[in-house]
Amino acid sequence: MQLLMLMISWMRLQLKLKKLQIQVKLKEKLLKKRFLIVLDGVWNARPDDWELFCRPLQIGDQGSKIIVTTRHETVALKVGTVETYFLKELGDEDCLRVFAKHALLSRSAIQDQNIHVLGGEIAKKCRGLPLAAKALGGLLRSIPSVDDWYKILKREIWQFSDEELGIIPALKLSYYYLPSHLKRCFAYCSIFPKGYIYDKEQIILLWMAENFIETPNQGLTMEEVGDQYFNELVSRSFFQKSSFHKSQFMMHDLINDLARDVFGEFCSKLEDKFSPPVMEKTRHISFLRDNYDLDLVEDLKMAKRLRTFLSLNLLWPFLASTSQEVPVDHLTVLTCLRVLSLNDCYEIKRLSKSIGNLIHLRYLDVSRTSITKLPESVCTLYNLQTLKAAKCASLRKLPKNLRRLVNLRYLDIRGTPLQQMPKKISKLVNLKMLSTFVVGKNKGSTIQELKEISKLHGSLSINKLQNVAGSADASNAKLVDKEFLEELKLNWDGTTGLKDSQEEINLLNNLRPHENLKKLSLHYYRGTRFPNWLGNHSFHSLTSMSLNCCRYCNSLPPLGQLPSLKVLEILQFDELVTIGNEFYGSSALKPFPSLEILKFICLPAWTKWHSLREKSFPCLYELHIENCPSLSDDLPRQLQSLVKLVIRDCQKLAASIPKAPALQEMEITNCDKVVLKEIPSNLESFKVKGCEIMQSTFKALEYTGSRLQSLEMSSCSRDILFPQLKLPSSLRKLIVQDCEKLVIPTEQPNKTIEWISISESCDSLVSFPMSMFPNLSYLFLKGCKALTCLLLSQNCLQFPSLYSLSIVNCPAFVCCGNFSAPNLTHLLISGCKSLISLPENMDFLMPSLQTLIIYKCPKIEYFPGGSLPSGLAELQIGYCDKLVANRSDWNLQRAESLEIFSIIGRCENVESFPDDDLLPANVAELFIDGFVHLKRLNGKGLENLDSLLEFNISMCPQIQSLPEEGLPNTLKFLSIWGCPLLRERCKKDIGEDWPKISHIPFITIDE
Repeated sequence: MQLLMLMISWMRLQLKLKKLQIQVKLKEKLLKKRFLIVLDGVWNARPDDWELFCRPLQIGDQGSKIIVTTRHETVALKVGTVETYFLKELGDEDCLRVFAKHALLSRSAIQDQNIHVLGGEIAKKCRGLPLAAKALGGLLRSIPSVDDWYKILKREIWQFSDEELGIIPALKLSYYYLPSHLKRCFAYCSIFPKGYIYDKEQIILLWMAENFIETPNQGLTMEEVGDQYFNELVSRSFFQKSSFHKSQFMMHDLINDLARDVFGEFCSKLEDKFSPPVMEKTRHISFLRDNYDLDLVEDLKMAKRLRTFLSLNLLWPFLASTSQEVPVDHLTVLTCLRVLSLNDCYEIKRLSKSIGNLIHLRYLDVSRTSITKLPESVCTLYNLQTLKAAKCASLRKLPKNLRRLVNLRYLDIRGTPLQQMPKKISKLVNLKMLSTFVVGKNKGSTIQELKEISKLHGSLSINKLQNVAGSADASNAKLVDKEFLEELKLNWDGTTGLKDSQEEINLLNNLRPHENLKKLSLHYYRGTRFPNWLGNHSFHSLTSMSLNCCRYCNSLPPLGQLPSLKVLEILQFDELVTIGNEFYGSSALKPFPSLEILKFICLPAWTKWHSLREKSFPCLYELHIENCPSLSDDLPRQLQSLVKLVIRDCQKLAASIPKAPALQEMEITNCDKVVLKEIPSNLESFKVKGCEIMQSTFKALEYTGSRLQSLEMSSCSRDILFPQLKLPSSLRKLIVQDCEKLVIPTEQPNKTIEWISISESCDSLVSFPMSMFPNLSYLFLKGCKALTCLLLSQNCLQFPSLYSLSIVNCPAFVCCGNFSAPNLTHLLISGCKSLISLPENMDFLMPSLQTLIIYKCPKIEYFPGGSLPSGLAELQIGYCDKLVANRSDWNLQRAESLEIFSIIGRCENVESFPDDDLLPANVAELFIDGFVHLKRLNGKGLENLDSLLEFNISMCPQIQSLPEEGLPNTLKFLSIWGCPLLRERCKKDIGEDWPKISHIPFITIDE
């Protein structure tokens, strides 16, 4: 449990860091740019979320705009800065054009008078709504008869108003004309909440479980028929393709409303306490895991004939509610269940034996739970088609009689550390998807069990191949016959050394897959060479290959013969010395005609890469050569399509950079012998590490012009100067790390530089000349030993582009100076032991400041002027005891936007915290850490925090109890660490203070 709580805390921290990274990236992209952002279909009107979203957008140029569309007027009122514009319906002609496009009407057909008039009449029925026109067009595309179009026009459904029908008639009609088998498939999707990302494969499996897919004919499988169903719904605009992944889809809110309307009380979405009640006739339930206001037990008692129970986690993994547990035992008495998904229910450690009572169950998902075993009674679920037990970290084996599940078609155990497969899995001849097969040593669990499972689709990972008794066993697996398999992963465990190399070669030779394979990876193969089939040009569909940890191989197969190969990774070959002609294959073939990404990583013995042909790699886009310390010379001379080049830790490499006219991004790290004669003309980003390559870079910059925009330099202890004592004219971003003697040119003003980061470098830098960089947006200074101040001139005291300023571990730093930074949102000052004061008048000079972090600055006593910017959203103070001692003067009540407050340090004289009226009421997250003498939490200081959502108390060993008044009712997260006295009082159910916190959904207390 402690590990789980640590993971929860860590994941929530990652969410915060992710948000910050996104904000920084947005600021980089939008800096000084005039932009137009369109947010379509906004439904969240919470001011704090809107403010968080808008923070990085404030850095854009004047005239930037944000357009928000929404179905809710309240959203428009809360986020709008101008008068709300209410969209009018499309005109009839525009509506006709949308309709015609989706009905696939040709221009000549539209010009036909009859069709034009009829189409116009139908378009009018859409009432100007594009989605309705789109849906109707998709419907009529499948009805070619004009006479049938007239019938549709005369249907009674048009006589109802939107209010009477509840759903726009045009959308209702698009459902009405669906074939019956698609109607139920579509209606079933009402079980998912709005905004849900639909995975095509999962939806098809659910349809199969509910018996919605008709008996296939014409040699098709149920999965293929389901795929046709889904594609048909996509073509009719019931689903929309997601931009994230080709197998993911979304559903418009209006379409979701339609599904809910047609399924009615048969479906219940338990989203919050306002969800419609579960009825006796309810057959399908989905339950949101981040919901903690529901009584699931009572709901399940009502739905005695439930067919579907889906647990959905719309948050990140590990962030589902730990207080609202799914009542598994109550589910196992619902004997009509066909679908049971407990995905992401981490609190579940076991399944009851009574699950065997669910004789109609066809879909069972226990992925990412804490179960240690599946009960044997699972093997009596003879109708089971889908079993998912992926990423179950505590599950070591499957039920021994799994072979009895003769109707099983889908078995997903990816990421689950199984020791071996149950015996006689070959009996599962209907399997279409088997994610993983773990080879056992005993009879009945050997690789030969795969022989009869001939119809596998998708991806198969075969693990522990060291347990294969011999090459004959491998041949009996009949991988060569599995024509529908798209991806194959062959894995040895890497713990055993080289035995009989020829036997290993024979084994891999007999594991030859079908030529339709698209992806192949080998991990810890133990042979000294590869069999002939690897690289055979007959593998015409192979697009991706990864050869990883083949430690004993001393040569590569002829991979250049693979006509469709796009991605190739060669990693950790200890014995590979030379890459020569054998790599390219037959001279009659053009080598690597399709390769786009090539990676050579961790090849310690590799010395030669030769016999490179001029026309090799015509499509190569990205090349990585990393940690190849023996490679001495010979790189491809010319790579016409190369855009990205990475060379790392190749200390002996003395070759020239290939001629690459398209090269935009390059990194050369710890490769001091690499020859850089010129900067490629289109290079935009360059990262170098090491003295020699830095000097070569500066020399190349001196003699060749470039478009270089980003330059990152590190690890050079020599005296080194920029050419002509100035930065490249095109440079916008400069990063310097561990270059103690580097001198950055500061004699001439530079208006192009926007980003500067200097870490443990430039020891001679006494003052940073801010005025030389008037358009600076980001400044990070760390470990600059002599730095005392930011140098300002009277001619330049305003920095309108600056949004982030950080000064870290600069022991001589005394003051920041007073300057105007109206768009500064982030200020960090840490480890500056000589710093006496912060900038004056921050509320006036830095009005946009949102995050202020002061850490290990022991001489700071006050916030200058006694006030902070009113828009400050986050304040962190750590190990600043003098500043904390004067907290009564902070005047935080004026910081009306403060949401996050964190205070860390010994704070020797603080026994009670927070003080009365110290914190403003809008604080949502409160962190107290390291108060060694803190004995109590001040109830009066907490009682007014009516927005508090998260409270973290760490390393306060003397704190004795929680306030008598309890904690704010708004709390959702409570974390207590390193507080032994408080820990005892807050033990679940038995601690004296447990009643004060039992209402909080997420609680983590160290053991």
